[in-house]
Amino acid sequence: MARVLITTLGSSGDIHPFIAIGAELLSRGHSVEMLVNPYYRERIVAEGLGFRAMGTRDDLLRVLHHPDLVKEGRSPRLIIKEMISGSVEPTIRGVEDSIREFKPDCIVRHHISLGSRWVAERHGIPTAACTLAPLFWFNLTDPAINRSSQIENAPPWLIRFRLWLGKIILRQVFDAPLNKVRRKLGFAPERDIFRREVESCTRLLGLWSPTFRGPLDGDPAHARICGFCTFDRSHGQESNPREVSEFLDDCERAGQRPIVFTLGTSVVHHHNGFYELACRAVEGMKRRALLLVGDMQYAPRKLPSGVAAFAYAPYRTVFPHAAAIVHHGGVGTTGAALASGKPTVIVPFANDEFDNARRAKKLGTSVTLAVKRLNEQRMREALSVATSQGHAKAAAEVAERMRADHGARLAADEIEQICGAG
Repeated sequence: MARVLITTLGSSGDIHPFIAIGAELLSRGHSVEMLVNPYYRERIVAEGLGFRAMGTRDDLLRVLHHPDLVKEGRSPRLIIKEMISGSVEPTIRGVEDSIREFKPDCIVRHHISLGSRWVAERHGIPTAACTLAPLFWFNLTDPAINRSSQIENAPPWLIRFRLWLGKIILRQVFDAPLNKVRRKLGFAPERDIFRREVESCTRLLGLWSPTFRGPLDGDPAHARICGFCTFDRSHGQESNPREVSEFLDDCERAGQRPIVFTLGTSVVHHHNGFYELACRAVEGMKRRALLLVGDMQYAPRKLPSGVAAFAYAPYRTVFPHAAAIVHHGGVGTTGAALASGKPTVIVPFANDEFDNARRAKKLGTSVTLAVKRLNEQRMREALSVATSQGHAKAAAEVAERMRADHGARLAADEIEQICGAG
């Protein structure tokens, strides 16, 4: 049996797919250890996985609560500087400790977990790099977007220009400061460090459904699209399951499925009246709604009749009972919504959310609503379109196609191969 070290960082949406993979490997008899922020310790240990701390809770919470996180022009720089770059040295120390003590046969890493690749290459340990969203494959044939102002169906010349400009920006942002760290720790300087995190690995795994974005010409030769890897728990933060179930049963008896509103686990800290607007919109439509607010302090003070708010409930419990789902476009939430077979309204704030919204819209399952133009009337109009027969039918068809996906299983198969344990 193999020993596998998993390194990842970010919000719950960045952590949960790796817990799913770790749990699958554990079920096959392998030993698994996760190097991750201590904020997630409880849910990792609860799954029987080994835990190794990287950084501090404050390191994570400082980024999650920073106002720039949801500003599309500032969010990438905040994440790069405060989360990704700031985690490099703690990650290197953690991986070195794990190699000395745990002796992993391979390392599975989120592609933004910089430092783990460097150490793996130094020790000759095979790695699987995992990307959660398709735009990080930097494919010339795949017109990904990461800004609200970008043209969705760009001509080939513009796609090439975007990728060239992105490469230049990433060099400026990453290469100089990270090469200082590399020199300090005895690693030779590199160029295009961020892209190397995707390209330099034994196997590159796309943790999204082939229905969401299938294989394309121009994808890396060592890449495999596995499927969404789902872990849907938040130990210690979940609302009372009985209360959630009672509300959903009440909606069922009334013959009206609720509209579910959620902002995931990072954007939710910057809701800026989103849930109050949701209440006004559904009240005007005379519809029921379920609000997942992250923390009850974010819930509206007064809820209309037929509207309930909960801090957290597993998407697999709530989404199948929805008439529609309104969310921010995080890739984990997008995947869960697609798997539920329910139409969506996506309100992207920053980063890959714009591209995830574009892909869901292209599948015919979703309507995109710009956060800068968000108001009650536009929300009602978007929901009216999303709940139309065409979107509902497309959503059901996509979910049916995704039933054949086994993301964590396929990822575990690939990891076993590079460990020599398959």
